[in-house]
Amino acid sequence: MFFMTLLFPVASIVLFFVDVVSDILLAREYYNEGMMWQFGLTAFFVIVPSLIICFFGFAVSVGTFNEYSPVLRVTFFIMTLLMMSPVIR
Repeated sequence: MFFMTLLFPVASIVLFFVDVVSDILLAREYYNEGMMWQFGLTAFFVIVPSLIICFFGFAVSVGTFNEYSPVLRVTFFIMTLLMMSPVIR
């Protein structure tokens, strides 16, 4: 049972990053092929949700920042910018 409770969160995080990387590779392919309209849409649909995730991940944790040491605050900020805030939670 412990395996299943660990499997789903880890699989969810891994698949999230695989999805983002595949979207970035697709956008690069569109750019290299000169398909600027498709590149722009793909980049938009990758960047905007990423910024929203970073903003809300940071906003949720601001209330608890006073409980952490300065090193953990910096670490959390960097991981939030790298879209890894789900990993921290």
